[in-house]
Amino acid sequence: GTFAVIKKSTPGDVNKDGNIDITDSTVIQQFVAGEKAEDGSDFVDINDTVSFDNADIDGNGIIDINDITNLQIIISKNN
Repeated sequence: GTFAVIKKSTPGDVNKDGNIDITDSTVIQQFVAGEKAEDGSDFVDINDTVSFDNADIDGNGIIDINDITNLQIIISKNN
């Protein structure tokens, strides 16, 4: 038989550590600001569907200030 690997996104878990917290907010802010990680990579791997979907919280196909705002709302409701 054939098995399909299903990658599930969790909107808000930008760094994919299983938690939605201030660390995710920092990562998405650095990405939107155009900053790069120490190794030169983007803070959000837009070629990784799960990473992109986790950061594109409003689901409009772009990672922007609206996603940062939505993430901060999610974090405030969780605390």
